[in-house]
Amino acid sequence: MKNILIAGAGIGGLAVGALLAKDGYNVTIYTQNDPVESAYDWEDSNTTRLVEELTGVTLDDTQKGVLADNRYYSPSEKTPIETSFGGNPPEKMERKLLARLLTEYAENNGVQFVLHTKIVAAVTDNARVTGIRTEDGQVFTADLVIDACGVDSPVRKSLPDACGIEQNYAAGEVFYAYRGIYNKANDLPPDEHAYELYLMHRGEPGMSWFITEEDSTDILLGRFRPFGQEKVDAEWKNFKKNHPQLGENLLRGGTFGKIPVRRPLAKMACDGYAAIGDSAYMTYPMSGCGIDISIRAAYMLHACILADKDGAFTTQTLWKYNYDYICRHAHLPGVDILKNTLLNLKPEKLDLLFDKRIVDANDLSSGGANAGAKELFGKVGRGIFHLPTLLKTAKAALAGGHVAKVYKQIPAVYSEAQFIAWKRKVDKTVVVLKNP
Repeated sequence: MKNILIAGAGIGGLAVGALLAKDGYNVTIYTQNDPVESAYDWEDSNTTRLVEELTGVTLDDTQKGVLADNRYYSPSEKTPIETSFGGNPPEKMERKLLARLLTEYAENNGVQFVLHTKIVAAVTDNARVTGIRTEDGQVFTADLVIDACGVDSPVRKSLPDACGIEQNYAAGEVFYAYRGIYNKANDLPPDEHAYELYLMHRGEPGMSWFITEEDSTDILLGRFRPFGQEKVDAEWKNFKKNHPQLGENLLRGGTFGKIPVRRPLAKMACDGYAAIGDSAYMTYPMSGCGIDISIRAAYMLHACILADKDGAFTTQTLWKYNYDYICRHAHLPGVDILKNTLLNLKPEKLDLLFDKRIVDANDLSSGGANAGAKELFGKVGRGIFHLPTLLKTAKAALAGGHVAKVYKQIPAVYSEAQFIAWKRKVDKTVVVLKNP
């Protein structure tokens, strides 16, 4: 059987490694940190059914929960927009539990883990990836390298231009984020829209959230520039003014991280290489959540590798993974467009869109991909006296549906010429975040 090397131990890497090892591949995961010890110490949105189906473990009610509905705020915080999951709310589970289940499943299937290994670069032979290089100069080779190193993957960043894979993200395409879980200061119960999301919070590009649980409160700050504890302390005081349930004691979390909030890589595979998870920017652009889509991507990559009977692992044989992922998630770039369009507005213009309901719950949840003529006509009627702002937002809402069609035009079979032609169309749909 072929040798598969997984660089990093992200969720997608653990999942695909376990699936491949179960089918007899020799799989080794190289990672700097223990996957369970380094996992975030909090709950995250995650379809627990996917984890149960993958690992064969049945979770009890103490190991999973559901998310409350969302309430979005513009900078003025005067006219929130509420979105509802109806009778099908997303589930959630602890990240450390998720990492433990996936790690144990991988080990039980025969995956080998090499810890305390800092990867610094890909090893290549012309345009083919043949392995990784570590900080101490060691080289590990394999028939296929799966990159699960995360948003700042040294493997992806060191790929030669001939691979045709985007190496670096642009300013405004990642959140520098902080998340802390605090005690609950009183007995105020959470309401049905207990997840409060603040766009351009206090006039700053980015977002924040405040979540009230039964026994804790939860703060997330996401900005497009790095920040430190001084900023966290200031925002804690600001939240405390309107949220008396926010306690002073940090229970869990309290850590900083970097999260991709952009469209996925247009090309995520080349000869001897495939990216997955944050390495391929597999997240929901409005919030950075990506557990579910990374696990689904693991199934796609696993099926693609199994279909490569000769183990060639070329761009052509790995392309179905790329194709299937893009087609399934073609709506996400539209969310990216709407997010950047809204955050490019001045705070008072964003307030206007909320006040007049020119932006609605559908836009915030789908990026406008589901907008029809009736909805757009209503937006015109509500925003007719604010035409410049209306036109920008209507264009972004329309783009949600248009860009999904463009992404689904990805070539079903890889050829460099067809890919480049499609990529040009994709690049024309990008809305750049100004002054992040």
